[in-house]
Amino acid sequence: MDTSKISNEHIHDNLPFSSKSVDKIIDDSQHSGELLLSGRKLSDFPNSITHYDLSDLHHADLSKNCLSDFPRFLFNFLSLEHLNCYHNSIKTIPISILQLKNLVQLNLSHNQLTCLPKHACQLACLQILNLSNNRLQNLPNDISQLNQLMELDVSNNQLQSLPDTIQQLTLLRYLDVHKNYLTSLNSCVCTMRLVKLDISVNHITHLPADFDQLTSLDLLIIHNNPLIHPPPNVSIPFN
Repeated sequence: MDTSKISNEHIHDNLPFSSKSVDKIIDDSQHSGELLLSGRKLSDFPNSITHYDLSDLHHADLSKNCLSDFPRFLFNFLSLEHLNCYHNSIKTIPISILQLKNLVQLNLSHNQLTCLPKHACQLACLQILNLSNNRLQNLPNDISQLNQLMELDVSNNQLQSLPDTIQQLTLLRYLDVHKNYLTSLNSCVCTMRLVKLDISVNHITHLPADFDQLTSLDLLIIHNNPLIHPPPNVSIPFN
């Protein structure tokens, strides 16, 4: 093969991280409604994104990039329902996120968040929230405002307790708090209709006396806790 005949255009078409390939993805998203930019080494959106009509965008995957902040243009995607930003270096959630009023699923795992700000708890449509593998030290009482939330993953953080207001999340079915610094489990959690509860790899020594009220549980993961004994009337298999 005569490589001298390979055009520059052909070379650029085959560069996975070239600006042209990113522009092509953005162009395609106008029709598909899905912006799939995972693993593109992006620190921001390219300026060219302003040339496209992304008003109907419902899914954005910006995972595995080099984002230290949310790209500002992201908040123009008013129809966005699913936002995936895991494996970046995002440190804060700006108040501008409230412009994404239709957001149903938000994945911010594997970032550098130290808190969940109160304004983020005003995302009224949010059903799935993944904040695992960050640096969270607490959750705000305002988390109760996420009244459509069905799945919450805050595993692998630095949480020492959960707010009692979590019991107000009446639709919550999946709660993952494994690999934190919890020393006890809130009694109010026992009133919730959880289907899956993961409290493994914490520092829990006792379970609440009303733990047996968690009658909806299909899966309980509890290993790697220094449990002294379960409460009366609760049978827990120990490994």
